[in-house]
Amino acid sequence: MTSLGLPELMVVLRLFFWIALLLGVYRDASSRGMSAGFWIAIIFVLHLLGFIVYLIARGMKPSPR
Repeated sequence: MTSLGLPELMVVLRLFFWIALLLGVYRDASSRGMSAGFWIAIIFVLHLLGFIVYLIARGMKPSPR
């Protein structure tokens, strides 16, 4: 059995981060009545820049839960 080296661990952690980010944006956009699929696609293509654009577009209002 081989253990993960640092480069492999970093890839796994980065993948986990992006999946968690996409799921969080999906849930947040859905709860705000925004097009969740559109924002997931934007973030998937633009990465961190897309996430920043999403944060600006959603505003600072609390979610209507």
